[in-house]
Amino acid sequence: MKRRMRNNKKAVANPIEFTIVIGVLITAFTLLFVSLGQMFVPYQVSNVDLSAKAMAISDRLIKDVGMCVDGSTDWEYHTSDVDYLGLAQYETLYDSWTLLEDSPVYDSLAASTGGPYSCEVNEELQLYGSASGGSSPYTYSWEVSIGTGVEGVDYTWVTSSEIAQPKIKFLNEGIYTLTLTVTDYFDNTASDITQVTVSSTPVLSYTPTSYDFGDVYVGDVESTTFNISNSGTGTLVYSLSESCSWITSVSPLSGSSTGENDEITVTIDTTGLTPDTTYSYDISINSNDTQHPLEFFTVSVTPRATPLVPQLAYNP
Repeated sequence: MKRRMRNNKKAVANPIEFTIVIGVLITAFTLLFVSLGQMFVPYQVSNVDLSAKAMAISDRLIKDVGMCVDGSTDWEYHTSDVDYLGLAQYETLYDSWTLLEDSPVYDSLAASTGGPYSCEVNEELQLYGSASGGSSPYTYSWEVSIGTGVEGVDYTWVTSSEIAQPKIKFLNEGIYTLTLTVTDYFDNTASDITQVTVSSTPVLSYTPTSYDFGDVYVGDVESTTFNISNSGTGTLVYSLSESCSWITSVSPLSGSSTGENDEITVTIDTTGLTPDTTYSYDISINSNDTQHPLEFFTVSVTPRATPLVPQLAYNP
């Protein structure tokens, strides 16, 4: 009799255990579905808690997973996006964001012009801009503005100014200001400023360097020409001077050249000069050629006596 009662009690206990097991399974499946739902449904979070390390990349974090909503303090996240990016994960239990162990830390975006620079007028100048920090890819933009000692900016880009390391050519000497602005993948910007000192080295060239009029009769007027040009950079400024009695004209007496040839005309008059005597004179050429600020164009002449013209005499 007692044995039967024990068996009956055991039979009664089985439905209770079964009910408990079913309840546990239902609870487990419910939690599983809730967790899976969070993988696909955006979740609004207020007062997001980021660690100090996370704050350093908060801009990247916000833009990557689209958490910032109209600049408000309410953030939304999508678990699959976050896990894919490997930046942070949302802790449902603690209602906060934490960084994953392998999350990168992004330094602040910085731009570098690679300057200062110096070059000659009309020289192709290579610029060495660069970007660091932020998030690549980067875009670049160079600008030129007036610096001290320059009236009017005169330059040309040899290559595009929208690359990191372009080439530029300055046409006037002076000091110019260069600004490089870098924009990263998330539209963060950084700028750097430097100066370019543009100098010029004009070089006086003239040809021929002398001229001999040779034998001419006393009283003759003769002319010759020579050319002045700038074989250096920038602008050559020059002037000519003479104080010779038999040189009647030097024209023009001054000028400038950026490379073109200027023709100078010299005129002499041998009236009153002693026959059979060689005369020579150095016409001064002053310029801003620092290596040769003073040069000379030499002219020479040897007057000859005017031949007697036979006179016909006759008597009626």
